[in-house]
Amino acid sequence: MVVIKNLKRYVALKIEFDPFTGKRAGDISPHDPGLLCPGWQNLEEGVEIRLVVDDRDIEKYRDIPGVEVIEGVENIDNEILKICKPKYVLANPELFRVSIAHKNIDLSDIDSSLPIEKQLETLRKRGALGIDLLKPKLLSEMIGKKE
Repeated sequence: MVVIKNLKRYVALKIEFDPFTGKRAGDISPHDPGLLCPGWQNLEEGVEIRLVVDDRDIEKYRDIPGVEVIEGVENIDNEILKICKPKYVLANPELFRVSIAHKNIDLSDIDSSLPIEKQLETLRKRGALGIDLLKPKLLSEMIGKKE
């Protein structure tokens, strides 16, 4: 198992892929053990960020359409936030149900034409419980520092 805290350099590849076939730009293999993907994917947009965990020459990736080389912890973190946007999810339906009943929150007051994430955000702001904000784990958090 790779310990990412001990890498000599922090370089990642932002790779476009077809979410239906799994085919990645440049025929990059999703099973490449030197390209770690700790959940930094956006299936709707077909893009992922893979951390380079070996000492391969990254220059060969610079001219591949659909592949972007990202260097440095801060730059990688910024790209993670661009593709893995935080979103609200219903984490505890029972707590949610009890809290809206207790606080007299009327669900019919919520605009049902809004995306579900926006509806949940509105409900959370009104005091509904059981709704969590999911955020991606950044590289800097994983290694415990900023570059």
